[in-house]
Amino acid sequence: MCYNIRMNIRMDFLLGKTRLKFFCMASLIAAALLFWACSTSKNKMEVTMTPLNDRWKTETGRDGKNAVVSFEANATTGFSWTYALSEKGIVREVSQEYVTEPHDEKMVGFGGRQFYVFGAVKEGRVRATFTYRRPWEGGETAGSVVLDLAVDSDGNVLFLEK
Repeated sequence: MCYNIRMNIRMDFLLGKTRLKFFCMASLIAAALLFWACSTSKNKMEVTMTPLNDRWKTETGRDGKNAVVSFEANATTGFSWTYALSEKGIVREVSQEYVTEPHDEKMVGFGGRQFYVFGAVKEGRVRATFTYRRPWEGGETAGSVVLDLAVDSDGNVLFLEK
């Protein structure tokens, strides 16, 4: 009788039933771990933003030692924000991300915000000129915003008032 049970288990494995169950369980565990890892990511930015100007709804804030700036934008128009620094080696771009404002999924052409995060490289001051433009069709420009940044001796990136 033991022989028959072992034989049935071996036959199930050979037929793939056990392998299929094992694969399904392993896939579920992997999916659960992936979901958990993504939901507990420390890359989520939680920053209180301060309005800077009304025209582009520019906002500035801080994420730890980093400076964060965001602009009203609408990627569906072909326009996007770009920037140029007056001096290299003072700050570096840590990240940039376009985030669509919450809206009904059926709506198209909906705007959002463009976020830039800058980290310190070395102590000093730099001017960042942000331009809202269409890189194609002759580079049509819709406007620009100039921000002055400073890196202090502790490595904090700060926005300077004009």
